This record gives sequence, C-alpha cells and structure tokens, in this order.
Amino acid sequence: MARKKVTHQTQDPKQQNPQDQNQNLTTQNQHQHQHQHQHQQPSMEDPNDKFQSLKTVNELLVKEAKQRRQQVESLVKAKEALEFELALDCKEKSRLENELGEISDGRLSLGIERELFCVFIETLMVEMGNFADVLVREKIEKENEIGALKNEVKGLVMNVETERDSLSRVCRERDLLKSDVDNWMKRADGLKDRVVELEKREGESEGEIKRLKKQYALLVKEMKGREREIEELQGLRGLAENNLVEKVKEIEDLKREIGGIVKERNEIAGEKSEQKVKISELEREAGELNEIVSSLRKEEGVLRGKSMELEKSLVLAMEKEKAIAREIDGLLEEKKEKERTIVRLMEEKDDDCKYKIMVNAEIENKKGLIEKLLRENNEIEEVKLVKEDEIAKLHEEVGRLRSDICSMQESIKDQEDKNKQVVSEASHYKDAFEKVMLERDTAQKCLDEEGKNAMNLRSKVLEMEKRVEETVKERAMMKREHGILVSQKKEMESQVASLEKEKDLLQKHLTEAEGKIDWLRTKLESADTKSDRALTMLRDTVSLLCESNNVKEDMIVTEKMLDGEIEPYASKLEVIKTAFSNKETAVEEMKQQLEFLQNSVAMADKKNSLLSLLSSAATVIAAAVSFAYVARLR
Repeated sequence: MARKKVTHQTQDPKQQNPQDQNQNLTTQNQHQHQHQHQHQQPSMEDPNDKFQSLKTVNELLVKEAKQRRQQVESLVKAKEALEFELALDCKEKSRLENELGEISDGRLSLGIERELFCVFIETLMVEMGNFADVLVREKIEKENEIGALKNEVKGLVMNVETERDSLSRVCRERDLLKSDVDNWMKRADGLKDRVVELEKREGESEGEIKRLKKQYALLVKEMKGREREIEELQGLRGLAENNLVEKVKEIEDLKREIGGIVKERNEIAGEKSEQKVKISELEREAGELNEIVSSLRKEEGVLRGKSMELEKSLVLAMEKEKAIAREIDGLLEEKKEKERTIVRLMEEKDDDCKYKIMVNAEIENKKGLIEKLLRENNEIEEVKLVKEDEIAKLHEEVGRLRSDICSMQESIKDQEDKNKQVVSEASHYKDAFEKVMLERDTAQKCLDEEGKNAMNLRSKVLEMEKRVEETVKERAMMKREHGILVSQKKEMESQVASLEKEKDLLQKHLTEAEGKIDWLRTKLESADTKSDRALTMLRDTVSLLCESNNVKEDMIVTEKMLDGEIEPYASKLEVIKTAFSNKETAVEEMKQQLEFLQNSVAMADKKNSLLSLLSSAATVIAAAVSFAYVARLR
C-alpha cells in the first residue's frame, strides 16, 4: 500500500481520497485486532472490562461504518465523474468519427478532382494534336499558294515575253513609218522642183491666171474652212499644236503650187494616175494602221484578262486574310482559355514547379505562334495593299489605253474622211501626210508607254520573285515549328505516362489508408468494449460496498476477506484512473492531430493538387498510426 501511495501522489485529490480512506480503514482494522488480542486475556478475568471493551469495539465499529459510508459516497462520486468522463469520451469519439467521415468525403472529392485533372490533360493532348493537324494543313495550303504564285510568275514571264515581242513588232512598224516619211519628204522635194519649173512657165499662162485666181479664191475659202477644222483638231490634240502650225504654212505653199498646177491641167491629168497610186498606198497604210489598232485591241483584251486575274487573286487574298483573321481570333480565344486554365492550375498547384515551368513554356510558344501569325497577317495585308495599288495602276493603264484607242479610232475616222477628201482634192494629200505625222507621234508615245509597261512588268516580276523567296523562308519556318510541336507532343505524352503512374501509386496509397482506417475503427470498437467492461466492474464494486454497509455485524468477522476483496478493486480503480489519464493525453494528442488534419484538408481544398493529396494521405496515415499506438497503450 505504501508503494501505491508513492506512485500515485501526482494524481488529483478527488481520486486520492478513496485510496487514503481505504488505507485508514486497514490501519484501524489492524489496531482493532491488536486491542482484541489485548482484551481477550483479561476477558476471562473481569466482565466489566469485557463490557467496556465491547463498548470501545462498538464505537470503533460505528466510526468504521461512518468511514465506510464516506468511502462509499466518495466512490459514488468518483463513479459519477468517471461516467461523465466516459460520456464526454463517447461524444468526442462520435465527433472524431464524423471528422473521419468528412476526411473520407474529402478523399473522394480529391479522387474526383484527380480524375478531372486527368481528363483535362487528355483534352489538352487532343487539342495539341488538333493544333498540329491545323498547322500541317496550313503548311499544305502555303505550299499550294507557293505553287500558284510560281504559276503566276511563269504567266507574268510569258506576258513579259509577249510584250517584248509586241515591242519589237512596234519598233519594226516605227521603222517602216520612218521610211514612209522619208519617201514623202523626197516626193515633197520633187514637187518643189516642179513648182520652180511651173514658175518659169507663168509668163506663158498669164491669161489663165485670172481664171485660176477665181478658182484660187474658192479654194482659199475652202481651205479656210479646212483650217477651222484643223484648229478644232488642234484643240482636241494639244500635244501636236506646233506641228499643225508648220503644216498650215506648208499648206499655204501648196496652195500657191496648186495655182501653178491648175494652169497645167494637162500635166495634172497625167499626174492623177500617180496620185491614184499614192492613194492606194495611203489606203494600204490605213489598213496597216487598222491592223495596229486591232492588235492594240487584242492587247487591251489581254490586259483586261490580266486585270480580271489580279482581281480574282485579290479576292482570294481577301478570303485568305479573313480565314487567317478567323484563325487568329480562334487562337486568341484559345489563348485566353489556356490562360484561364493556367491561372486556375497555378492557384491550385503552386508546389508543382516542373509543371508550372512547362505550362509557361507552352504559353510562350503559343504567344510566339500567335505573334508569327499576326506578323503573317500584317504581311498579307501589306501584300493586299500592294496588289490593290497594282490593280489601281492597271485600271489607270486600261483607262489610258482606252482613251488612246478612242483617240486612235477618232483619228482613224478622221483619216478615212480625209482620204475620201484626198480622192476629190489634191490638198487632202497633205492633210493625210499631217495625220500620218500625228499618228507617228502617237505611235511613238504608245511605244514609250509600252516601254514603261515593260519596266513595270519587270519590277512586278522582281517583286514576285522576292515573294517566292519569302514564302520559301516561311515554309522553312513552318517546318521548324512543326518539329518543335512534335517534340512538345512527345514530352506531353511522357508527362501523361508519368501522371498515370502517379495515379496508380496514389490509388495504392488510398487503399492502404482505407485498410488502416478500418483497422482503427476496429480498435475503437474494442476500446468501447473495454470501457463498458470497466463500468461494469465499477458497478460491481459499488454493489459490493453497499452490501457491506447493510451487514455491519458480519464485517467484524470477515474483515480480512473484505480487505482481500477491496485490494484488487482498488488496484483496478487505480488502473482505470491511470487509463483515463492516459486517455486524456491521447485525446489531447488526437485533438492536435485532428487540427493538423483539418489544416491539411484546408490546404488541400485550396491547392487541389497531387502533392496536397499525398500530404493529406500521409497525415491520415500518421494519425492512424498514432491512434493505433494509443490504442495499444490502452
């Protein structure tokens, strides 16, 4: 008993009172036995002494009964305190079970989130594959466009060659016109010589001069009307005013020559045949000019076809630009969605640094792709503007050609009218000569314009060659980007495989945690049964103590038996008290572990990542191990 006092001095005073009372009772019983032995010897000697000894024994028994009652009351109070503590423990156990249920629900939610994350990664892989397919299609379209541009370049080269042929043909026609002009100049010199001869013969034909003067006056009137027409033509064609003034002077000289020609009608009649030959030559030249006009019309049709082709290419470029703009919008939307998902993943998975770095790299790659597409869009817009400028220039050239053709048609009509007038009058030959000179100037202008067109076509060919080189460079860039995407796809596949392995490991850990949780539940049930047994033992001790109070007389005889019976119960009470103290410490440890679990669950809810799931599973396992250890101690 002394050893028990030493071991349990640190316990509560409420729990020490019953033990002290038991010790006092045992010491008092020992003293009573000593007094009984002392009084048994003189009992044979004196009855008064016996009576007094009985009184003292009675008083001692009364005191002992009072002490026993106090002891019973203290035991009842201790029993109530223990029942209250058991009720609190039951409540705490139910709370712990609820928290375990919440933790299991959290585990299920984490499993669902893990599956959602796997699905998200699979969808991301599918999207990356679709994006790679789109890039391949774009590469094929770019190659087709390059082929079309090459065909256009070939067509432009063919057009340049045809234009060169037409230029050479026009040059030949220009040389022919120059030779014709030289012939006309020679004929004019011959006419001047004839005029000199006619002036020598004026003296012989003075009688005819008066009549010819009248005719000359009429011719002058006609020539004035002709001069008015010439002035109108000069107003329409401001580029040839100086030449017309010179030709008017020549016409006046020819009028003088006509006066001499009228004097010699006989010679004029002989010369009419020659003039008819000249008229046939002029008609032939007019036919050649008509052929030139028809060739120019054909060239106009070719240019119209070119303008239509350029317009079609512009429409195709506009459609491609719209398609690229739609693709850019889709990529921007995908970028925004990816950025949202990345922000969500960054909030959920701050600890996963490797994944974060990879996602940032993907974002940078996507941004680079978007910037490249934007640059391509800008280049397409620049090409579009250049094509629009070229089309505008071609429209202007077509308008100028139409105006030239109209002017040439008008000049041809005028020439035909004047050819008809030349047949009737000799003066119209000079008008035809002037028209030929004007047409020569217009032909020279046309040649200059054709040279300019050839230069423009050469510049266009150079630009198209530059574009072809740029498209080849872009194709090489697309090939490099395709290789980068293929490597990224392989990396993503390896990441998916590693994530699947991690998923399998987590499932194994979860199954192990579930088994440990079931084991802990069985331990809790066994602890409940043990606590129920302790309560029954306490109740049995209380009932035994109550029975001992009802039979006071038998206690004197069976003190040794009661002492033997109370000692195991007292030891059991001490064991129960130590168990409850250990249980209180275990409950405090469990509370701390539950707080730690709640914090870890909160962190897992915030992060929702694989590492948080692993940490929460590790905390659950640690709590289960600690709980099992406490249960073993109990």
